[in-house]
Amino acid sequence: MRYFPRFVFLVAVLGGLVWWSPWQGPLEAMRVADGFRLYRADDYRLAYPENWQTRTGTNQEGHGYVEFNGPATPEGAYSGQVRVVRQDGWNHRLQDKLTQFQTAAAVEHYEIVRSLPVTVEGAAEAHRFEVVRKIKALSGAPLSLRGSETFAVSDDGMLLTITAEAPERDRTQAQLPRVLDTVEISGRNWFAKQDWFPPNWFEFP
Repeated sequence: MRYFPRFVFLVAVLGGLVWWSPWQGPLEAMRVADGFRLYRADDYRLAYPENWQTRTGTNQEGHGYVEFNGPATPEGAYSGQVRVVRQDGWNHRLQDKLTQFQTAAAVEHYEIVRSLPVTVEGAAEAHRFEVVRKIKALSGAPLSLRGSETFAVSDDGMLLTITAEAPERDRTQAQLPRVLDTVEISGRNWFAKQDWFPPNWFEFP
C-alpha cells in the first residue's frame, strides 16, 4: 500500500504532461484535416486551407480581424475568403446584431437566401445568413459571390462575425463549409488563461 501514493503522483505527472501546452500544438496539428492549417487566437480557433494567406487588421469600428484569403482568380478576386471579426464586451442580444445586419444588407445589396440558427462549438448562441452579392473584380469584370455571415456570441460576451465567401461557380465553394465547421470558441475560461486546452479540439472524420 505504501507504493499507492507514489503511483497516484506518477499518474498525475504523466497526465499533466499530456495536457501541458507545449505538447498541444503538435497534437492539434495532427488532428487537422489534410490540406488544412490550424489558426489559433486567444479565444477561438479554426482550420483553413494551407494555400490560403492570412492578413490581420482593424475595421472601421476599431475591432480586430483576421482574413484568410485564397489565391487570386483570373478576374483579380480572391478564389475564397474567410474573415473573422472579434468584438469584446457584447452585452446585447444576438438578435440586435442580426437585425443590424439585415438592415445593412438591404442597403449594400446583399441578397439573403437563407437565415437559420447554427451551432458553433463553445458559443452560447449563433446564427447564420446565407447570402449572395455582386461585385466588380480588379479587372472590372462583374462577379457573383456566394457565402455566409455567421454571428456567434460566447457566454463571456465575445462576439465573432465570420464572413465566408467565394465566386459562385468556383470549386472553392466546397471549402467554405469545411472551414466554418472547424470554428471553436474557448472564451476566457481557466484553460484559456493558462493556455491549456482539452485534447479533443479538432477531430476531423
